[in-house]
Amino acid sequence: MKSTMFNIDNVRALQLFQVIRFGSLIIINIALVKLGISSSEIGFFESALFLSNLLTFYWINGCIQAFLPLYSKTNGIEKTSAFFNISVTISVLSIASGGLGFLLENILRKTESLSSFPFFKLAMAYTILSSMGQLTEFVYLLLNKPKKMILYGFVSHALQVVCVIMPIFFNLGIKEAIGGLIAISLFRIAWLAVLIGKHSAFSFHFGFITKWLKQSFPLSIKYLLGNSANFADTIIITTFFSSSVFALYRYGAKDFPLTLLLANGLSTALLPLFGNNLGNALTQLRNRSRNLMRWLFPASILLMFSAKTLYGIVFSTEFEASSYIFMIYLLLISSRLVFPQTVAIGMGKTAPLVAIAFIELIINVSLSLLWMQWWGIEGIAMATVVAFMTEKILIASYLYKAHDIKPNQYIPIKEYALWSIVLAASYLASRFLLIN
Repeated sequence: MKSTMFNIDNVRALQLFQVIRFGSLIIINIALVKLGISSSEIGFFESALFLSNLLTFYWINGCIQAFLPLYSKTNGIEKTSAFFNISVTISVLSIASGGLGFLLENILRKTESLSSFPFFKLAMAYTILSSMGQLTEFVYLLLNKPKKMILYGFVSHALQVVCVIMPIFFNLGIKEAIGGLIAISLFRIAWLAVLIGKHSAFSFHFGFITKWLKQSFPLSIKYLLGNSANFADTIIITTFFSSSVFALYRYGAKDFPLTLLLANGLSTALLPLFGNNLGNALTQLRNRSRNLMRWLFPASILLMFSAKTLYGIVFSTEFEASSYIFMIYLLLISSRLVFPQTVAIGMGKTAPLVAIAFIELIINVSLSLLWMQWWGIEGIAMATVVAFMTEKILIASYLYKAHDIKPNQYIPIKEYALWSIVLAASYLASRFLLIN
């Protein structure tokens, strides 16, 4: 029997790619500390990553997730030149994002963390170049080349670790480490250029670009609004609580990483299926999500009961209060592992997602302001859980009412409900019965 590695499909490949990318960042974070870099210099490195993410994450996600199902529906010359057209458009948007960063520099520098940031130009160069090279794994996805996707993931992220750590190892400083990020971005652009040269015609089709951008725009706004909820929570906490309480919240307000990585990988990898066969795509989504539930829910329940102990060991007893926030964030798995948004995006029904994302933001902020008066920062965390679940319920309701797609077509309802009840009971037991 062949090993799983040789039988790997697009879904597993993209999930593994996400884990590799996350792992490379963890290795870099650990290495920066172990090599004696000061906290202020690490802050400069993190600021470069933050600026890049701030200026590009919403439209990159919107553009790519709109493109995946559209590519499967496209035929003829538009399809043969699709990779060229999307890469050129993303390059233009990347340059525009860097330009926007320069225009907003004075505003951005009013924040405490960026007021003394000395590498703003380097960060903008990284912003432009890094977003240009983010298409490669999705080209492999659409070409049905999962093994090459994994190879690219290992090579590019191993080189990223080397490009960032080596300058520090040779005492060149954090500026050169940010230069390493730029170097690996150029490598990824070169890889993508070779890939597109092999698999795409070099001709512009503005009709295809227009159709794609029309579907991308609502998704981009959705992701922008979704991130605004985290920003709003930050404002609320820093306004009404001390900096020490904010630190406790930030250390606890984290998803179980594997849940987020594997759920996002599954959702994205299945989008191309919706361009060909809706029934098959729904069945695949239902079966694949069930497989994730069967081990991510037990893992989250185990973490629920061990969170306080783990926080005390990994950090210190001072941060045990952060474990209470982490326990609440573990409840997010109940919304992470249902995928009505994948169905809506796959069908090209992106406009309603904007209104739903706005409702989610309003609920999050309103409940945070209300519940913090009763339960402090735990109330703010619980508001996030409720807002996320409300979003999924609203999208599922839209799909049922507007398109007659029932939740049980893409959600294993009985198994999901059972796991969610056990998870909620585990939270109540671990938080209120087992914690002194």
